[in-house]
Amino acid sequence: MPIFSPTFYVDARLDNGATLDLEDDYAERGIFVVDGSIEIEDARHETGTMIVFAPEETISIKAPDGTRIMLVGGAPLDVPRHIWWNFVSLSKDRLERAKAEWRDNPTGHIEGDDEFIPLPD
Repeated sequence: MPIFSPTFYVDARLDNGATLDLEDDYAERGIFVVDGSIEIEDARHETGTMIVFAPEETISIKAPDGTRIMLVGGAPLDVPRHIWWNFVSLSKDRLERAKAEWRDNPTGHIEGDDEFIPLPD
């Protein structure tokens, strides 16, 4: 049973007034607006926005200004995933180890970054 499935990850730059159709080739698809804005069905989405689409729908994207977006997606994974806070794993045991590792902070801090975000209660 394969764990990973076909995926795509595209860095796209759209000129002023450009349009792009995102076909329904993959069940799970989304767009992250890196810089600028896009319009989808008269709704405007600005920098920092992630939009996730329903399966089997073709999306028409318009860039009113010069825009950079990331297109991501793929087939759903064929195994269950466990999610807690910022952690995602195929194994509940690995998720518990990740919590302990974060709490103990064995890797230290990144140089120049003194902030440490504790685990939620």
